[in-house]
Amino acid sequence: MKYPNKSLVLASLQVTPYDTRSVFANKFPAVELFDDRHDFLINYTQKALAVLMTFHNERYLYSGESKGIRRAVTVFLLDITANCVLENATARINIPKDYFIDRRRVDLPFAYSDINVEHSYKVIVRDESTKLILGEKVFNLFDEQVCGNQPANWYKVEKGGISPDDVYQLFKSVEAKDYSYNRVRFFLKPQFKVMPAIMPEIEIRIYYPNGSVDNSFFVPECCDSFFNEYFVAMPFLVTPSTRGICYAEILCMDYPVAGFVFSTQGPWEYNFWEGDELVCLEEYSLKAATDRFQSYFATDTQETEEAETDDEDLDHFLNRFIATEIGMDDFDVTSLSEDSDNANPSEMNPESEDTAADSGKEESITDKDYKGAPQSSETEPKVTKLTEALNDLVGIGKVKEKLAVYERLVNFNLLRSINGLPINTTPLHSMFLGSPGTGKTTVAKMLGQMLADAGVLSKGHLVIRERATLLGPNYSNEETNTLNAIEEAQGGILLIDEAYQLCQPNDPRDPGKFVIEALMTALADESKRDWMLILAGYPDEMKRMFDINPGFKSRIPEANIYTFEDFNESELMKIAEQYLSKHKYELTEEAHNKLKVRLSLDYSLRDKKFGNARHVINMIQTEILPKMAWRVTSNGCKTPDALSLVQAEDIQDSRIDITPSHNRIGFIA
Repeated sequence: MKYPNKSLVLASLQVTPYDTRSVFANKFPAVELFDDRHDFLINYTQKALAVLMTFHNERYLYSGESKGIRRAVTVFLLDITANCVLENATARINIPKDYFIDRRRVDLPFAYSDINVEHSYKVIVRDESTKLILGEKVFNLFDEQVCGNQPANWYKVEKGGISPDDVYQLFKSVEAKDYSYNRVRFFLKPQFKVMPAIMPEIEIRIYYPNGSVDNSFFVPECCDSFFNEYFVAMPFLVTPSTRGICYAEILCMDYPVAGFVFSTQGPWEYNFWEGDELVCLEEYSLKAATDRFQSYFATDTQETEEAETDDEDLDHFLNRFIATEIGMDDFDVTSLSEDSDNANPSEMNPESEDTAADSGKEESITDKDYKGAPQSSETEPKVTKLTEALNDLVGIGKVKEKLAVYERLVNFNLLRSINGLPINTTPLHSMFLGSPGTGKTTVAKMLGQMLADAGVLSKGHLVIRERATLLGPNYSNEETNTLNAIEEAQGGILLIDEAYQLCQPNDPRDPGKFVIEALMTALADESKRDWMLILAGYPDEMKRMFDINPGFKSRIPEANIYTFEDFNESELMKIAEQYLSKHKYELTEEAHNKLKVRLSLDYSLRDKKFGNARHVINMIQTEILPKMAWRVTSNGCKTPDALSLVQAEDIQDSRIDITPSHNRIGFIA
């Protein structure tokens, strides 16, 4: 049997730009120095592009033939954006009979003066005997002078952890099964003054206790509807030889950004690494990783023991203060002024360092102390205007109306508390009803921060879950996964997105009911009030779930149900204008009118999958700006006006499918 037209196969194609000082300029072929990255940092001494090709003789493997291969291939270097060939070179491939592999390196001139960092580039390898393309690779170039600082500062890592198997939630430490896949996850925010057209990729390295190292390259994925937060995740296999204390690190262009230690042999520690815990090790060693891991857990243990010995009266006061479940569902940040130096910190902030327990004084704060003399107006906390904090959010008028009422309630309750008066409690748990992209997650984040600043929640962080992550991969740990999610959300908010998917009334064996049961049990536990549950999803489906599960009605009153309406045409246009203005773009009058028509048409054709604000941002990022970039770079004009002015030709007609659908009842304007 012959192996038609595939005798020569390009198994691997790797590229590396290098300068005059690089080892690539003095060492050949330097196979061990190549890797699979697609993004590279360059400088004014940039000289050439090294291309490493690995070829296989497929006839040797599949046909049993012992023939060798002699073939000429051409390597092309293309500027994709300018649509032109910059350089090319020919290489001769010679794989003797009874051999399977051959590697060839080709260097192409690629000087700094020939490079435009706003362009993308591609290497193509063509078989000259058949004229077939054997392989290609796209790569991008970044310049420190253009980006403004070192790659180590291009991203800020917010948190990191590991996820066992296919579970999305984060752990500091797990007891993983041998030969099971887990994932290292980092959540980060870009720190560019001007967002690049292409996000620079991130390298993740995992150092194992046996001395081996894994690494892979990833483009950060967006996990926020307003494109502010991203994540990268790398799967890894736990084996008997790699089990133990490991170290995960992310790098950008070989610059270390953040890292954390973790264990795959226990103990189970449900949480994530953040802050100083993400500082990179100066130099990895098993001892350094072990010492850091043990020091963190020793600190956690010490803090736990100290917390258990706190004064009972202080605990009583803090629990009493936290128990004032002020119920508002989508509120924006209200924060206590840091200038309130005369206010009693123990009354306003449970974590204050100035409390009696932390200062070491043998005092206790009792209800009698709490109801002390009224304080002067100079000590009154200053709460930011909720309506002002929400000004940047378009639409959601009904939600904003409730937030305006809540603003008064927060001020009122804080004034009563500092004057020693009791506070009327209202339910905290809520429902957010709305389509994707209407700001539910964004408002939930604001709400968590505001509740923390007001002292209602101790942390204010947001934990997001959905059906898949709560059920898990094996449909046997629904209750455990749910309780773990609630535990992670302690002090903050647990948002369950598309929560209606948990309720499948036509399937009595559906495991989603165990998640609902666990949630109902937790909601009924009056001893744990330092958390908030938000159930989010499409309005009709959520209301149906609400009616089927009457237990939710007793915990989530009608006043705590918030409706996030779809954005109308004018609101979609305002979102587009705000995004473009924020990123220093302007619309010509013709472009403004064409974009308005485009969004109006998209809105009229929307269905349940329509992304609202997400649809607008995606359209700008994936349609308008790439087309604008092609137009501007083709014309060769690099003036500030040309680089910022969006023309009508940059805006395409609607790409939404206009085929009639039977599932669009209720969504036709």
